[in-house]
Amino acid sequence: TQRLDGIRYFQMGEYEQAVDALTQGLDYQITRGLGRMPLSMDAVARSTRAEALAAVGRYEEAIATYRSLNDGSLILDSSWLGPSFLRRAQWYEALGDIDSAIDFYGRFVELWAEADAHLQPQVEAASARLDELVLRRAGEPQ
Repeated sequence: TQRLDGIRYFQMGEYEQAVDALTQGLDYQITRGLGRMPLSMDAVARSTRAEALAAVGRYEEAIATYRSLNDGSLILDSSWLGPSFLRRAQWYEALGDIDSAIDFYGRFVELWAEADAHLQPQVEAASARLDELVLRRAGEPQ
């Protein structure tokens, strides 16, 4: 229930409470040895936690939470992994880590290159941002 409470808090814009509830819910699952919950619920809880962390400016923790979506214990399809790559790129950029931002924009663009037509505007925007960052990086003194 803590995971569901966390999602509700997030939807209400109460991000700190969302982080607390989702963290407790995910930690409870691990420490109690409850096994894996259905993959979709775990991914929803983790991605919501990442978004809540970012909403309160805790980008490093948000990135780590999204990293946990593909740390080997969860295997996700591109519908989950793609957005996690895009959000990590944006957060790395906000943190000033341009090399990591370039890496994750590239991963997103490659993974979603053949995505459905309604998703292509996201791919095009990420590709344009990737190009801008690569050009900016190329113009910086070494």
